Amino acid sequence: MILTTEQRELRWQLEMVAFMGIHAIEYFNGVTGKGTEFWMFTQNCYGERSCHLWCQLFNSYNKEPTHYYKLFGNDLLVGLGDSFSYENVKYNVIKSTALDEKEFVLFRKSVIDFRNKYAAHREYETEAIEFPELNVALEMFHKLRDILSETVIAEDNNDDEDLNDLHKYYRENSRIDLTRKCRNDVSAIQFF
Repeated sequence: MILTTEQRELRWQLEMVAFMGIHAIEYFNGVTGKGTEFWMFTQNCYGERSCHLWCQLFNSYNKEPTHYYKLFGNDLLVGLGDSFSYENVKYNVIKSTALDEKEFVLFRKSVIDFRNKYAAHREYETEAIEFPELNVALEMFHKLRDILSETVIAEDNNDDEDLNDLHKYYRENSRIDLTRKCRNDVSAIQFF
């Protein structure tokens, strides 16, 4: 099976959201607790951004054009293999978090509540901002990228230059490479 031009464009959009989400969370983790007001503000920006990006991929497929359902829903990619059915993708993304279904529902609510209370809107009566467990979101971003990469392999057509470029992209931006890059970026910062 070869994806349509629209499906390929959507796959790339999902990749970009997940890619940015990983950066936002890695940078959030890297600057958290560094002390000065500048780093606290920076941390908040990365944390808020990561929640917005998570919602774009995983919150509401009715409202988000980049929700992963738009690519995998109605089993549109089952022609690439059964692992790309919507239910299998959903199961594997949630399974990657090590949360059970009830815990995942609570996590999802925590991200949405955070976005609604602190990022998209502001509840001034709140004493302190509490971020959701962003490392759970980080794992979801990584797992979705893994699945997107697998669709490229399953779609493989040696004569397709775009697919060859995507193979190369995923080889050069693997989970390990991306994590290392982000952490190297943070370690190069001189905190004050």
